[in-house]
Amino acid sequence: MNGLTAHQARQTVQNLFKRFSSEIFQDTNGCYSSKRVVAAVSLIVMVIAFFADLVFHVASSEYIFDGFLVLTLGSLGITGVEAFANRKTTAITKIEADVNVDDPESSEK
Repeated sequence: MNGLTAHQARQTVQNLFKRFSSEIFQDTNGCYSSKRVVAAVSLIVMVIAFFADLVFHVASSEYIFDGFLVLTLGSLGITGVEAFANRKTTAITKIEADVNVDDPESSEK
């Protein structure tokens, strides 16, 4: 072992989980994303409805379950597309800054 006590190891895991759970709802700018929060809430409701139907035989409407499924997948899909679009925009901006497009003297050299 590396000398950590059980309490220190538990604290480390708790701190990592707290940081992960807060960062998972933030976008690339560090702001909380409403799409991610809505997706997480709808996913939790969908899982609860699934287990309620599976364990307690509580019949939920097929349309309600499908609605939460579409909401979850749509929210997470939009968030994923934004992440890739953001990377491309950042890369293009960085290339333009390196080339220095607005400087007429750079084209003369």
